[in-house]
Amino acid sequence: MNSRKNIRASLSVQVVMTGTSVEGLPFKVSGTSVDFSRQGCGIILDRSFASPGSIVTLLHGDRFRSEAEVRWVKTDSETGRYRVGLRLIQPQAGVGLKLAASLLLFWTFFCQSVSARASSAADRSDQLRSATVQTIASPPAASFTLSGGYTSHTSRRDNAAAEESHETTSWIESSMKQAADSRSNAGYANIDIRMSKDVYRFGDTVAANLYHLSNPSNYEKRIEVKTWLAVPGTAPIPVGTVGADGLYSLAPGSDEEYGPVQLMPVISDLPSGKYEFNARALDPVTGEIISEKISPFSIATPSETPTFAPRTTRPTLAVDFQIGKSSYSMGETVASTEGCRIRNQDITSATIELKIWLEGPGLLPISVFSVGADGTLVLTAGSEIRLEPFQPFKVTPSLPSGVYQIKTKILDPTTGQQIMETASSFAIR
Repeated sequence: MNSRKNIRASLSVQVVMTGTSVEGLPFKVSGTSVDFSRQGCGIILDRSFASPGSIVTLLHGDRFRSEAEVRWVKTDSETGRYRVGLRLIQPQAGVGLKLAASLLLFWTFFCQSVSARASSAADRSDQLRSATVQTIASPPAASFTLSGGYTSHTSRRDNAAAEESHETTSWIESSMKQAADSRSNAGYANIDIRMSKDVYRFGDTVAANLYHLSNPSNYEKRIEVKTWLAVPGTAPIPVGTVGADGLYSLAPGSDEEYGPVQLMPVISDLPSGKYEFNARALDPVTGEIISEKISPFSIATPSETPTFAPRTTRPTLAVDFQIGKSSYSMGETVASTEGCRIRNQDITSATIELKIWLEGPGLLPISVFSVGADGTLVLTAGSEIRLEPFQPFKVTPSLPSGVYQIKTKILDPTTGQQIMETASSFAIR
């Protein structure tokens, strides 16, 4: 098993690097990337333009942009060209590149995992699980407090909501304006995956000839896409998630193709049995399943199928999210009492994705909070987290009267399958 912390995958694309040279002059030079990981990449240049420690900008057309720190510069003795190692700082990638990068890193990880002969089927399963590739996109965030007084910040709140006290318009009114057109997210999403074969044997390469996303409607559709591999005898292995931040949308009538996808070679110690390469499209606000594609295939090798079974039961969680009053009048402030509390009542840890949104009379669902799509929100056995995701707002004439609901949904971050959903109601008079 390769113990390198950040697995790198080979990727040869043309990139442009800009910055300030060692002589103090601005430069813009083209190069070629040779590999990448979730945190860095290596590129080849004809000459050295930057020294270790300097900050540069890396571009790949309009699909990728990132600030980067030069970590090292080496000279190839045979070609005389320079190889530069970069640490990426807040990379911004188009969804196509995000998905392709997640898939490519997954293939590299998985191939390295299964090529290492494990002493037992259980050891092999643990290695596969540890080889999970997290998504490149960062989720929205808020702070949360774990029982015992430990506080952690998962990311930043939306600036408009954080500065609500300094604005004349509350975040809910701004969100209502953005969602005023009821057709703004009325499109549809189709996912289609087609495997190259039904049964793969030793020496074959497991591949999907087609990985297709489309929106056949006349309206835009924002989606969150989860891709995973179902493996015999272990929990689903995440390949990647894109769109959890609500920024990935399918244009009207769009067709996007990410195949063919080469998943892994079939080697002798790969467990035989039934596998699946699956994808699911969710509403990024509510987690509602919009479309899914389950693509089964089989692998026939001498290795026996693991005798242990994956955990099939859902974690037992308790969620408490209460609003201060049952009804509010003009000028009053709507606020939660103690935020959102989530307790893991199981004897094992639980990895979850959390979505919180607001529904009101005649309004489209308004996103309040979303975190954990990258698999980083883990509740240890018996632990409790408290989040403060709900920004208080005043009741103004622009808010329609009637019953409102704050809804909370917990999902499996790998598959998007719902674990539980709760709702707290209040009225505006």
